[in-house]
Amino acid sequence: MVNQKTSVSTGNINSNGGNISIGNQQYITNIFHSSEWKKMEEEKEKLEKDIKFCESLLLKEGNCDDEGIIKRLSEAKNDLKNKLKEMEDFKHGILQLAETFSKIEIDSERLQEAYKLFLEGKYSEARTILMMEQALNEHEDLLKKREKLSQDIEENEKKLKQKAKESFLLANLQAVNYSIGVSRVDEASKYFQLALREHKCFEYLISYATFLRHNNRRLDAEKICQKTISFIKENYKETDEEKQNLAEILTEYVQVLIVFPDRLSLAEEKAREALEIYSSFKIIPKKLISTLVKVLNELGNVLDELGKYQDAERFYKSGLEILDNYKYKDPILFAKILHDYAILLSKNEQKFNQAEKFLCKTLKIRSSISYTDNSVKIIEISRALLSLGNLLSKQNSRYKEARDCYGAVLANLAKLIERGYYEFSFWEALCLGNLARLLNDMAQVDISLYPEAERNYILAIEKYKKIREIEPGAYTHHISRLLQNYGTLLDEIGKAQEAENKFLEAIQILEFIEGEENFEVFDDIVLVKANLAELYEKYNKYDKL
Repeated sequence: MVNQKTSVSTGNINSNGGNISIGNQQYITNIFHSSEWKKMEEEKEKLEKDIKFCESLLLKEGNCDDEGIIKRLSEAKNDLKNKLKEMEDFKHGILQLAETFSKIEIDSERLQEAYKLFLEGKYSEARTILMMEQALNEHEDLLKKREKLSQDIEENEKKLKQKAKESFLLANLQAVNYSIGVSRVDEASKYFQLALREHKCFEYLISYATFLRHNNRRLDAEKICQKTISFIKENYKETDEEKQNLAEILTEYVQVLIVFPDRLSLAEEKAREALEIYSSFKIIPKKLISTLVKVLNELGNVLDELGKYQDAERFYKSGLEILDNYKYKDPILFAKILHDYAILLSKNEQKFNQAEKFLCKTLKIRSSISYTDNSVKIIEISRALLSLGNLLSKQNSRYKEARDCYGAVLANLAKLIERGYYEFSFWEALCLGNLARLLNDMAQVDISLYPEAERNYILAIEKYKKIREIEPGAYTHHISRLLQNYGTLLDEIGKAQEAENKFLEAIQILEFIEGEENFEVFDDIVLVKANLAELYEKYNKYDKL
């Protein structure tokens, strides 16, 4: 029996490496030597050759406008983009699998065999071991036995727990099985659900909720968060572990809710519930400091979105004070609080200098951190640059600096967006919209910038709408503000009817958002209606007032 409960460390992943060592063990799995990776490499090389072939055909006389070749080239480039994303996600998934193996006890022959195959880089074979008809039949037989028989309960539960580990590992293996295409998330979900049927525990529940949130299934993630909260509270004895688990799932729930403007009041309620857990501690254990500070930060973010700025500032300050008082060193968490607090400060002109100071400090910290995944470092730096650009765009004398910040963000995202990450698409849309607003302001003294501003507005709106097709109801407030700003530009360049349409669309979206306590939404409705009324007066459309 192998008791594999160690930490996970990863080596550099490069063309000569790809090694993953699990804790202090000598076992190593190599991603790039696996048959699945080699197959993806072959498919990538085939697509690259096809692209070069099509490009060479287009260079030949008489072929430059050949629609068939152009279509084939476009399809090959799109397939290559998807393949590169698949390969990158495969690497990330294998890292997560290594961590999963490090946390569980390998206490059955099938688990040992799957673990051995994983270490050898034989991921397909590991899946096969866990997906053998005999193994899956054992799952169902044992479930029926639990439901129908009262005898041998203890032994049956022990076996079910072993099978649950297999299901949980299989869920993680399916999560990186990009060879099955769009069914990957559903297949992984099937085995997460099977693991939970066999053995419901906090680790499986929160892992499933996080998996769903990361894969843009927030409504499903919300249901799992609710089930997890109920599961913990069923036999709640208020042990330190139970308190920690409840605070963690409530914080996960807040992260699910915060992108929906009509769910912000519920997000605040859950964040405050998580915070209340810590009030029962006379002394906060140091191991809980990180979760406590994350709760304070998320609560600050929710209150900021709701327009409750003074309350939000109080919680940001509390988080920073706790880190300082406990001498708790977590540069990633510290930088996140500084960044989010700076966004709040940037809404008050008198606090611009402090906001800029915090953002510059955030950039310095994030630039100095060594992330396992460099793409994480790029996006974290880009977020800080975007916020700095937003701050500078509010100061007429610093428009050029703001434009440079936005340009740097878009350049960084261009390096990452080819991988197709949904989160990166959102930040790109946000940056394009903010750049468009800045160019609109700059056009007041240089009208030649109006066309560029309009192009960026159109592109940002298209990207937001595509995101909302994947995740209905998300980022509603962002797109309403974008439409309002675009309407203002259209009014300025004399496109009255188009401006009216954008204002009306923004109002429709804002009025759909529920929640009387969302002061920012209320203020935006007043602003858009005032702009629309001004437009009607300008063009003598008094009958519409």
